[in-house]
Amino acid sequence: MRSFLLSTGVLVLMIALIVCNAVYVRGVTKEFAEKLNTLPPCTLAAAEALLARWREAEHLLQLSVCATDMNEIEDHLAVLCAASRTNDEKAFEQARTLCLCSIARIRELERFSFLHIL
Repeated sequence: MRSFLLSTGVLVLMIALIVCNAVYVRGVTKEFAEKLNTLPPCTLAAAEALLARWREAEHLLQLSVCATDMNEIEDHLAVLCAASRTNDEKAFEQARTLCLCSIARIRELERFSFLHIL
């Protein structure tokens, strides 16, 4: 009976961690999508602030998100900053679009699903 209760407790803990992870990733990706959508074109300060915020969130996100996806978003944000420095609106919009696509992919891959539990 004791081992049953212990295994049930571990299962509940795992499910709680999966749900918390899904909620956190969803919140961060929603925040970044909103900030990217409202980012004024070629504004260096705003682009650098967004990159700095990404680097803060990166520490917890890297626990569950693939490093390739994390690096891809950071690269897109770096291109966004570079485009802001040179006032290249076309490169800025391309980087914004690519970054939004990458964030949407992370959001889709890390969404809560019972398949992730099994």
